[in-house]
Amino acid sequence: MTERDPQELSDELERQAEDLECQSRELEGEIAEARGDWERKRADQSIPGASSPERDSDEDDDGGESATEDAPPAKD
Repeated sequence: MTERDPQELSDELERQAEDLECQSRELEGEIAEARGDWERKRADQSIPGASSPERDSDEDDDGGESATEDAPPAKD
């Protein structure tokens, strides 16, 4: 194993940390966008399978479980 210059290693780790920070921000944006899209679809009654929990409870009188608020319905 070769020894590396501590300053060089520090600089490389700083770059990696900045890259990870950037990727994290991008992912947060994608998650927020997907969440917003899902909420818009749940609010639109014309989109099948994306009903809101309030509509599910109105339509689901047989006591079955309705989809959770955070997740889209499971695909068969």
